[in-house]
Amino acid sequence: MSSDATFKAEIPEPVRDLMQSNVEQTRHAFDTMVSNVETSTVSFQSSSRTAAKNMLSFSQKLLAMTRENVDANFKLAMELAEAKDMSEAVQLQNDHVQKRMESFAKQMEEIRDLTGQWVQVSVSQLEREAGETQKPAKPATNGEQPIAAKDDNGASQSIGRF
Repeated sequence: MSSDATFKAEIPEPVRDLMQSNVEQTRHAFDTMVSNVETSTVSFQSSSRTAAKNMLSFSQKLLAMTRENVDANFKLAMELAEAKDMSEAVQLQNDHVQKRMESFAKQMEEIRDLTGQWVQVSVSQLEREAGETQKPAKPATNGEQPIAAKDDNGASQSIGRF
């Protein structure tokens, strides 16, 4: 037994190698999944209107944040796989948690701001679209007579010409 009073629980190299291999395989699977999501997002973009485009932009930002968080977690997993003893592993994890909490706070602020902007733009667009459908009828010309119908509130609205 060593004269050293502290006990270091070492992580054997074959175990560290196995952990690294598992992290790399998981990372590859995740990257494939993200690539598929990004491809779907791009195809959604081509068929959207303004509100949907705003949602798409918001979704892309969330995806970027998710990727940042996952990258940090994979980095930690690799660092833990390389850790020589438990005290190093605990220190790595403590540092990681502190950095993630700081990042999480910043991401929540960004999400709050983006959500507010997205809602404002979407509401404005919906109001414009609603205003366009409520335009008054053009005056009748060439003997045409406007055709009117009552809406749910009993108000007359032009629905065409006769």
